[in-house]
Amino acid sequence: MLILTVAFLALGVLGGVPGAAVAQQDSADDTEWNLRQIRERIEALKQEVGAAVENRASAEKSLRDSEVAESRVRKRLLKLRKDVREARARQTELADLVAVASADLAAGKIVLARQMRLAWVTGREEWVRLMLSQQDPTDAGRRMVYYGYITRERSDVINGVLEKMQQLEGATRSLVTEQERLQGLEITEKKRLGQLEAMRKVRNEALALINASIASGGDELERLLAQEQQMEALLARLGQQAVGMPGFEGLPFRKMKGRFNWPAEGRLLRNYGDSRADGQMRWNGVLMTAEAGSEVRAVYHGRVVYSDWLPGMGLLIVIEHGDGYISLYGHNQDLTRDVGQWVGLGDVIAHVGDSGGQGVTGLYFEIRKDGEPINPNGWIR
Repeated sequence: MLILTVAFLALGVLGGVPGAAVAQQDSADDTEWNLRQIRERIEALKQEVGAAVENRASAEKSLRDSEVAESRVRKRLLKLRKDVREARARQTELADLVAVASADLAAGKIVLARQMRLAWVTGREEWVRLMLSQQDPTDAGRRMVYYGYITRERSDVINGVLEKMQQLEGATRSLVTEQERLQGLEITEKKRLGQLEAMRKVRNEALALINASIASGGDELERLLAQEQQMEALLARLGQQAVGMPGFEGLPFRKMKGRFNWPAEGRLLRNYGDSRADGQMRWNGVLMTAEAGSEVRAVYHGRVVYSDWLPGMGLLIVIEHGDGYISLYGHNQDLTRDVGQWVGLGDVIAHVGDSGGQGVTGLYFEIRKDGEPINPNGWIR
């Protein structure tokens, strides 16, 4: 842990963006430059975390690798399922259009049949009879032009409907083919997900054995303290990187106290301030039990400053809300937002899981001000 802490402190000497220099730049360029620098530094932090995990027990490394891989597969599954839903909606729309075009064509055929029947009754040589009749040539010419218009219009309508049907039928065939392809990909992804879940169970079992041996040896507190120290070091650096971020629109975070919703639907399993590790530590946030795969929503708008795996937290996403406020969401089964992305109030940012070697499915949630944890219960309505 000492190596990791030193690495974080060494990273701090990279230096921030001088406030005076930033103020002198064009606002648009300034914002983009700041965000690029922030992303680069946060990425360096993520690499530091990854390097630290490499030096830990092989079971924890395997757990991290399997959970990160699983998260990626789940994200691809979400996209595939969305594509399938959209394909089905387009297919239904096209089917309705085909039905309308078929009805139009049927009506056109009826009109055409009546006209052909009338032409048969009046004589198949209607044009010849008209030309040889003793009618006024001017009137006959007018009628010929009229008949010509009717015939061309009838032909154009029928050809247009036929062409439209051919196009729609072709599009429907293509859509069915694409839908079958997407469904095949989804089946493949589900198989891969099943394999990853099986691997993750094996890794969890291995980690559970190691944790049991640590607990029996009286080192559980040391492990928890090491994880907390790593968490604190990460959040401290994230707080420094957030300095210089563009301002937030709307009410400040502090003005929303008592008006937030819980980020997931469930019940509290561990509350803020509850004892842990036989009373030698306290919970800095709340642990909520929730259904696996259920949505995790941002409690307020902000920018993602961390979205990756962290020991003890599993797949963790951290959102910076301005004025030193951040919210944390841990133990997810996947993360739907990346570092640097804006999120709005209620946006889905992850899905509930048990990553990080948890024995129960749920969400860990924290609110912090200037790096210090605060009781989230007073912020929820």
